[in-house]
Amino acid sequence: MLASPALDAAQRIRVEAIASWYRRSGDLLDIERQDLEHFGQLAGLLPHYADQRVAA
Repeated sequence: MLASPALDAAQRIRVEAIASWYRRSGDLLDIERQDLEHFGQLAGLLPHYADQRVAA
């Protein structure tokens, strides 16, 4: 994710901070998980489910 050109410098710093915290604590806050999901979508590593329609 850090190598993706889709992330700016501030987003890369946030990803590194979250990774560092996770290595020390083994836990993530909900906001950290949300940030990682968002950055993963920006980087093209995760699908954008909000753009998809669900069949009933």
